[in-house]
Amino acid sequence: MDKKKQLEKKTVEGVDNSSTPPLKQEENFLEQRKSEDNKPSQVEVVPLNQYNFETFVVEKGYIQRITKDGLVPIAKEFDVICTIRNLDDDTVSIKLGIDSFGKYKEIIVPFKDFTKTRFPKYVTKYGSDITETNAESVIQYIMQEKDKVPQEYCHRGLGFSTYENHRMFKHHDAINFPYKSQYIGHFNLTPTGSLDTYLEMVNTEVLGNTLLELILVLGFTAPVFALLSNEVLIVHLYGDSSKGKTTSIRLGVSPFIKPAIDNDGGIITWNGTENALIEILNNNNGIPLAFDEGSMHRGNLTRQIYKIASGTGRRRLNQDGTLKETGYWENVIFSTAEHSLLEKANNNTGLKVRVIEIGNRYFTTSAENAEAIEKTVLENYALAGQIFVQNLMEVKDTLESNLRTTREALDSRIEEKTPFTKRIVKKLALIVLTAQLVKKFLGINLNIDEIADLLLELESEKAMDIDIGKQAFEYFVEVLHEHHNNFIDRDHENPNILWGKIEVSKKDATRRVYILTNKFNDIMSRGGFESTQTVLNNWKDKNLLECDPKRLSKKKTLISGKGQARVYCIRLPRSLFPDSPVKKAPKKVVKSKIANLFEDDDDKAS
Repeated sequence: MDKKKQLEKKTVEGVDNSSTPPLKQEENFLEQRKSEDNKPSQVEVVPLNQYNFETFVVEKGYIQRITKDGLVPIAKEFDVICTIRNLDDDTVSIKLGIDSFGKYKEIIVPFKDFTKTRFPKYVTKYGSDITETNAESVIQYIMQEKDKVPQEYCHRGLGFSTYENHRMFKHHDAINFPYKSQYIGHFNLTPTGSLDTYLEMVNTEVLGNTLLELILVLGFTAPVFALLSNEVLIVHLYGDSSKGKTTSIRLGVSPFIKPAIDNDGGIITWNGTENALIEILNNNNGIPLAFDEGSMHRGNLTRQIYKIASGTGRRRLNQDGTLKETGYWENVIFSTAEHSLLEKANNNTGLKVRVIEIGNRYFTTSAENAEAIEKTVLENYALAGQIFVQNLMEVKDTLESNLRTTREALDSRIEEKTPFTKRIVKKLALIVLTAQLVKKFLGINLNIDEIADLLLELESEKAMDIDIGKQAFEYFVEVLHEHHNNFIDRDHENPNILWGKIEVSKKDATRRVYILTNKFNDIMSRGGFESTQTVLNNWKDKNLLECDPKRLSKKKTLISGKGQARVYCIRLPRSLFPDSPVKKAPKKVVKSKIANLFEDDDDKAS
């Protein structure tokens, strides 16, 4: 008879189970034994050597302790099924199988919780007779049995990982690991449906639409990014509803995960705390996810996206005051909204480099096209990704050289280089390389040249807005224009609020703005420029900042007799204000002249 069925049907001989609780049965048994010590014929004494000197055995549906007088029941019988080692942190748990009022229930208990106070909490809610009274004896029985049962493995983390020199990819199971490991997280990664059906849909509904081909490739890029880049790539789709954004992200994540917006799906809404969203991403190194409808999130979307793009969680303390291990992630994150992400991302160039934005386009060709894609991916998912990763790990030694070749080809097509070109080209090369691998491993006839062209087009649309130094300088001059009365100059010797001082060179009419460092930092922060140091270094390269050696600031006496203050000295070349003071200069004219200062990296302001 099946072990599970046996356990569900077992009863204790000679005991009326209908009215007596299991623990009371044990107490009655012990009382009866005490009262009948002088009646050996009433007690079945079992020779100890029959049990190979074990402390406990299972007899008559009960775990029983071996004593000199015979067997004493401790608790109702249950199964010690296996030990489970977690590949994420190397901790061990034990899986138990108990009878829960006729229903077989499997329970996993961490090894650290096998104490008489903690352990009963795992089982009493299912009707077990294990309490603090008998827990110690039950735990002793489990410790006796644990070495007899098989060891299994589990994991909650996702993507690439190393365990005892085994490089693996954690998905529904652990790819490239010699033993089976079961995923125990909350996502649905179980391969579902038919790979042939999925590929047939791709051939009929995706191929020929370069935008959808790119979206599909970006999903497969997640493990490639984790393997070769160690960064996060954010793919943001924006525009009005009914343009196929949600269908597209379903397609993007479907090779690896259930592409649904529900508890176990890979599409998450922005409605949640920052900590909750970060927890979803923690320890994911190669499985794509998606956040749908960014306009629904009420918090600071800039901070949220920047945190996601950083790839690291917040440092926290354990209950004992020690630092918890910081979670991290390296993958591809899709995002959808009605608005541009970068417009709400203030002036963070680092974020702009990490984001691919595709906006105000029709992603699907028709309602029928969108419906066919959605129906197929919701019924057939988490299949193609496993095959892709298996092949990826077999060719991992050749990936770097192939990436280098792809980078060189893309770099030659970019005429105007910026300080960020190298990073951008690597990002694009990883995507194009992934397209080549998808075509090779899965036989999907992608148009790789058109995918590369589209990527370069998307980056060129963004390139005009990526010079953080120019944006910051425009903003600073605008603030200076509005708040010039807060600076000491020829017209204002005693401003009510002191920000700094403006001096004009008699030699070349260059204006030098000396501004208190804390005030400048505050101005930049209010303007959304998150890295003041990046801005100042950019200006220094353009000869727009004067500073002490090895520093970005200098000391300056602002008010006679008041000592020196630490300031930033920003040069405003005469070309910006040739005929008028700062407060009267036309804004549009000044803005166009600032653009000239930042036209080329080799140009230096005079």
